[in-house]
Amino acid sequence: MSLTHIAQIFSTQFPLHDISRQLLPGSVVRLQQVIGSAASFALKDLAGKHLPLIVITPDTERAQFLKADLETLGIENSLYFPPSGMKPYDSGRVRDTAVTAQRSDVIDRIRDTDQFVVVTSAEALFEKMASPESFSEASLTLRTESEMDPDDLAGKLTDQHYQLVSFVNEPGEFARRGGIIDIFPFAGGYPVRIEFFGNEIDSIREFDPDSQRSVAFLDFIRLIPNLESFSQKGRQSLVSFFSEKAVIAAVDYPGILAGLNRHYEEAKDRYDALNGEKGRHQNGNGSPEERYLAPDEFAGQAQRHPRILFGPLPSDLEADHEFSLGTRPQPDFNSSVKLLRRNLSDLSGQGIDTWILCDNEGQRSRFDELLGESGPQMRYRLTVESLHRGFILQDAGIAVYTDHQIFNRYHRPKTRGAVRRGGISFKELKDLNVGDYVVHVDHGIGKFAGFRKITVRGAEQESVVLRYQNDSILYVNVSSLHKLQKYSGKDGTAPKITKLGSGEWARKKAKTRKRVKDIARDLITLYAKRKARQAWAFSPDTAMQTELEASFMYEETPDQEKAITDVKSDMMSETPMDRLVCGDVGFGKTEVAVRAAFKAVLDGKQVAVMVPTTILADQHWKTFRE
Repeated sequence: MSLTHIAQIFSTQFPLHDISRQLLPGSVVRLQQVIGSAASFALKDLAGKHLPLIVITPDTERAQFLKADLETLGIENSLYFPPSGMKPYDSGRVRDTAVTAQRSDVIDRIRDTDQFVVVTSAEALFEKMASPESFSEASLTLRTESEMDPDDLAGKLTDQHYQLVSFVNEPGEFARRGGIIDIFPFAGGYPVRIEFFGNEIDSIREFDPDSQRSVAFLDFIRLIPNLESFSQKGRQSLVSFFSEKAVIAAVDYPGILAGLNRHYEEAKDRYDALNGEKGRHQNGNGSPEERYLAPDEFAGQAQRHPRILFGPLPSDLEADHEFSLGTRPQPDFNSSVKLLRRNLSDLSGQGIDTWILCDNEGQRSRFDELLGESGPQMRYRLTVESLHRGFILQDAGIAVYTDHQIFNRYHRPKTRGAVRRGGISFKELKDLNVGDYVVHVDHGIGKFAGFRKITVRGAEQESVVLRYQNDSILYVNVSSLHKLQKYSGKDGTAPKITKLGSGEWARKKAKTRKRVKDIARDLITLYAKRKARQAWAFSPDTAMQTELEASFMYEETPDQEKAITDVKSDMMSETPMDRLVCGDVGFGKTEVAVRAAFKAVLDGKQVAVMVPTTILADQHWKTFRE
């Protein structure tokens, strides 16, 4: 991994040992000339020796990019503490439960161990929450084979501000069906299903809320409260959850204080406006001092911790020790390959090796085409890695450039996609109306008739009710939702309802299997004929193609990258092309088409762009012309 090599070189210039000796409670260490993602490398080195580490930025976007950098650099124990997204005293707005869960989860994890790097922003820090003592008292641990009255557990969940629902789908919800209680905790990725045998906890297992299938069996589960559900009295800031040995790393400390001050003044103005509107003191809302963190209060809390401040200092604060890294920012090339080549040549003359970080393999290939071979006169290396901002560290003899800065492209941190499992989703289930058609994999097409609680072997269960021919009823337990699918067929055409117990559905499935095999056989024959025919094979990408693709403003999404690669592969093959590119409005289909059209034109072919409407034709004409 190239970033590992860069990090090793960076570490030779970073005075970690000297800085560490000065990081004592109450001390202030200033680190100057730390430009771009050089701060991420510095924090990586600090995290190797000083944990817990609280990293604070002035705004949310910088915190997100910094967190993504740390993950890219291999800091697996980094956590992001987001703002709630709520404006001060905005009680009418609905909270995002995913954000609430993430905030609560971070607090729960840092209570377990201090081996974490927590990245946050002034906006997130601004909102006070339950004190560490209150949080601990309200937390509840359940273990298998332990005693717990289900009624008591339901009461405790209600006290923790969990909401009773029919099916759990979001953090902070619980559902009860006889001796089974489903809980979607405020910490963790999956809901849990707790099965009781009398008052004894028989099993605890995580499950997928969409398919209802088990994910893992657990020996215990800790249920933590909602951070936002506590009274205003006794609230404290995030910093109060850390011991005094925790190091605070502030990126642009004056900007953090200014952000806190801006938010706090907004809170005071809103509080005064509410008091004026109702003509009385808003006891229920809590004063700004109780609910929010003022700059002076934060500065007082921070004084008890070792602090390392990146960049400028406020006028009223002096550093006990100062260090300078001497980094310079990545130059602005305005998408000019000519300027980039000249800069690489200048750096090579100074004995500096340049690493160009490419967000994907396609970008790396473009640089190969545009820059040619690396040599003594122009020393550079290409690697598929991603950081937010480039920098030059002359003393170490390295420059780290990012491709999105070179081409003025918007950059977004990498995110992990969710895994979708089979079966009807909870959202689809909630959106069903009585009378909608539903398919059961074993029993066929029926009509959705709502939900009903039924008693099976002495236990009450929540079930989906399906109605079939002759008013036959099928009850489907929630643990078998993976066997249901919402019916999809021709618009306006009602399907035939299946007759239970007739064998009709089994015969229809067997007939469909045979038909699918026939279709597959026909397709194999068709594609064999196509394979035998020879089509025009377009030439590989040229420098002109590469320059066109580098000029697009936005980074390609993973789906776009795959579509572009597949289309080009088809075009360069001697097999006749047969491909459909699908995607919602605004997801970048036209960018794929422009690349394909340009590739065809470079081989002397004409391209016709056909669209349904005149307005769309005019829009595409302007896009292609630009």
